[in-house]
Amino acid sequence: INTTSFSEEIKDKATSLYLESGENYHREEIVESILQNFKKDYDRFVETQDLLFLQEEYNGMLINCGKEVIIQEPEKKYTAMAYGINEIGELIVETEDGRTETIYAGEVSVRGLYGYV
Repeated sequence: INTTSFSEEIKDKATSLYLESGENYHREEIVESILQNFKKDYDRFVETQDLLFLQEEYNGMLINCGKEVIIQEPEKKYTAMAYGINEIGELIVETEDGRTETIYAGEVSVRGLYGYV
């Protein structure tokens, strides 16, 4: 949270809240805030049984939206373009042959600035 230096392996990728904001934070306050927000969203999910209430905001922050991803499933591995999540949280992708699919579970690798993450 308040780290100012990192090991050689990650120093070109890592950051901290302190480095991003110039402010010191208390770990307990950060955890409490995350849990309060999670509970609020979880309660709303339990009530509605979908994620429509946060779909637009989530898709706006999705690092792989509009980018090529690798989908790694137990039986196959393929490349697709990611386009966000649907109302139940599945990742919407378009395969190389133009089909739209939703990914419910599995490993999705994002091709980014530092390769796949």
